Parts: sequence; structure tokens; C-alpha cells
Amino acid sequence: MKKYGRDYMSLNRLATEHNNLAGDRACDRLHDGMGFVPGHIHVTRLLEASLQSVDSAVVLPYWEYTIDVEDIIANHDGDFIKWRDIPAFTENWFGHTNVRTGHVDDGLFTSLTLEGNEYTTVSNSWGLIRSPWNNLKDKQFARYFGGGSALNEPPVVLVNSKQMSTCEVVADTIVNSKKLDTFNGAAAGQAHGPIHMFTGGQSNTPDMVARLNHIGLKSSEAIHNQFWGSGVTFLFASIKSLWRYKLYNCPKSCDFEMSEEECACTCSTEEIMNSDAKEALFSVWMKSFEEQGLDGEETLKKMLNLLCDDYHNVVMGDHASSGSTSDPSFWLIHGSVERWLQLIRLNDYFEREDWDMPVFDSNIHPFTDTCQGHHEGDKLVFGQVDGNEFTNGEYYDYMNPKVNNLPYVYDNFHWDHCKALGYDIPLLVTQPTDSSTVTVAPPPRGPEPAD
Repeated sequence: MKKYGRDYMSLNRLATEHNNLAGDRACDRLHDGMGFVPGHIHVTRLLEASLQSVDSAVVLPYWEYTIDVEDIIANHDGDFIKWRDIPAFTENWFGHTNVRTGHVDDGLFTSLTLEGNEYTTVSNSWGLIRSPWNNLKDKQFARYFGGGSALNEPPVVLVNSKQMSTCEVVADTIVNSKKLDTFNGAAAGQAHGPIHMFTGGQSNTPDMVARLNHIGLKSSEAIHNQFWGSGVTFLFASIKSLWRYKLYNCPKSCDFEMSEEECACTCSTEEIMNSDAKEALFSVWMKSFEEQGLDGEETLKKMLNLLCDDYHNVVMGDHASSGSTSDPSFWLIHGSVERWLQLIRLNDYFEREDWDMPVFDSNIHPFTDTCQGHHEGDKLVFGQVDGNEFTNGEYYDYMNPKVNNLPYVYDNFHWDHCKALGYDIPLLVTQPTDSSTVTVAPPPRGPEPAD
């Protein structure tokens, strides 16, 4: 900051602050509520301003990832093992990834490490800038691109097209968002979330396919994408939420001479089944198991046994947790979310822009009735931006693309690749409709991978 000025913030500091806020045990101050949109647009601008304080000619690009998603669907039969080879994950951008180790093997970020710094208040047991529930010992950031395998083994469970962020999902998010809170929730969900979760992935779950089959869940495909939802996602969601319920506990600190097994997190199926968390967190899962012809409660017990007894230390790739900012590819994702929002606001498409909805989901934040960072009057969680101290509501007004405030513009509001598939996104938000909800019907696109 002495050299470049007050706008300079190191990548480590920004990554640390995101992890501190999203990994706060009381509540996630960036996700699960209305703080998602202003928080992520805000922190993306902070990185751009920091880069520009070093070189004023730099502009932070946005990643229109639906191009890559639809290319894999159209040209690679929906085989998302190809996600490893998209342009974003090549030497010129964010590096090729070793499918066994999760490490980046080439490009600019091979030496990036996650060791704590003076700003770190939240870390895992190894003191690394990771979620406290993600006890991966590796000092380098990791991308696993899937799940279901032991450490240092390629993943065997992948997503399919229906689980990804497609043009259909994005069009539906935009056209059915007549209210700001609806947009906030939908944009945080399938419209962008799978990019984080699949890129990050999950590991240290050996023989997952065989174990889930033994429990009674079924998969028939080579890439076992049914188990992305019933296996990998169950662990993703359960571990974070149980940690906040204090039912999944990790050591406060571990020496790097210890093994990961010696520094494993713990939980108890019996304790969870007898807790308030059972109904709050797992009622939807039990219903899902019943829809598959299984006993909901008994299957839940078996899934929790898998977590608490067999998989002592499930780990996530960094994109899939509160430490997502440690993967440099994180920084190009949320510009796409802001671009959708600007299209909506340029066309006055919102019918309501208030913050009256519940600002965050208290089911997964059981020990607090409020969460600073999600309310309209809360100060922006990352602090000052563009020389101003904003509240969430003030920043939302400042970002209005019809007002000459922002120090950047988007190049266009065209999604030609989506239009070619039948989703003319700008047209959908400019055509008047008699209904408050518009159904976006998917056009024919050839056979999808079977469920």
C-alpha cells in the first residue's frame, strides 16, 4: 500500500478476508442470504482496483462459463471430464490441473500457497486459508474436478448437463427474477454454484461408488453422475452445516509433522440423529431417499455412518468452500452475475427491489437470529470501495447501470451461444408478459445423458 496506494490489496489478503467472512462459525456473512450479490460484486471490484493501482491499463475480465458448459454438451456428449481442458484451465489462464493431486502443473499460479497471514482469523487445523471444516493439509490450492476417490486418485463421480450452469438455467434465473431477492437466491444457486462445486470437487472418499451401492443408492453410468447429488453433494452440504451445529468438529490446530489421519475431524451418527440438526438439515434428504424406494431414516443413518465412521477426513477442492478465493479462477465468475443484474436493471425488469425477505437461512446458522452482512443497512463486509463506505443498499444504488457511478462498463449484453439454442436472453426481459412468471422451455438439443 505504501508503494501503490490505498486501493492495493494483495490476493492473499482478499482470499483471507473471504474465508474469514464465509467461514465464520456464527454465520456465513457472504452466502445463504441477501449479502451474496453485493458482497461478491464488491470483492471483485476490490481486486480490479488493486490490479489497476499497479497497472492502470488492466481490466478484470468476466468468464462467460455457459459457453464452456454448452460446448461440452454439444460437442463432447455431455462428458464433463472435459471440464479439465476448457480454455480457463490451460497454461495461458489458470493452468492445467493434475487429476491425481489437484495441483496446477503449469502457468502463473503453480507456486501459490495458502499459508495464513496477518489478516487470517479463520483457517483449518493446519493454519491454512481454508474452511475450518476442510482439513486438507496441502499448502497448494487444489482442484479435484469431481469426487468419489481417495487422495491422489482421479475422481470417478462427475456432474451431468442437468446439474450444471447451462444457458437454460441462466435464462430461467434472469427471466423469472421479478424481485431482487429472487434474483439473489437464483444467481447464488445453480446459475453459478456448480462452477464452484465441480471445479473444486471433493476427495479422500475412497470407493464411494461401491459404498453408496451397498447402502442402496444406484448409479448406472460410467461417470456415476447420480452420485454427484446423492453422495458428493450430501457430504458437501452436511459437513459445513454440521460444523456450524458443532456436530462435526476438527482439531483447533495440528503440527505439520502429524498425518492427516492423526488430525482428522470427527462426528457421531447417534449424536446427530438425536439432535435438532436431524430435522433441520436432513428432512429433504430423507424424502429424497424415500423417493428412491429406500427407508429415509435408515438410509440417513447409513450415510452419516459413511461420513463419521468411514470417511474420517473428507476434503474439498478450494473452489468448493469458504476458501474459494484461493483458486485464482474464482475472480472471473461473479462478473457474469453482475452482467445479468445489469441487463435486468437496464430494462427495469424488477417489480420489487426491497430486502424484506429473510436475509439468511437460519437452519444452517443455528446459534444466531441475525447475520451481519446480509441486511440492507449493513456496511459492506469487505469495507471501503471506490473511495466510499457503503451499506449494502447504498452500494446497490451506486451499481445502477443507468447512473454514471461505476468506473467500468460491460462490453455487451449478448449471449449469442444461448440464442442459438433458443434462449434469447435480452429478448426475454424486454418482451411484456401478462404473467409474473415466465416459463423458459428448453429447445430440442439431442439426447441428454441418461439419469
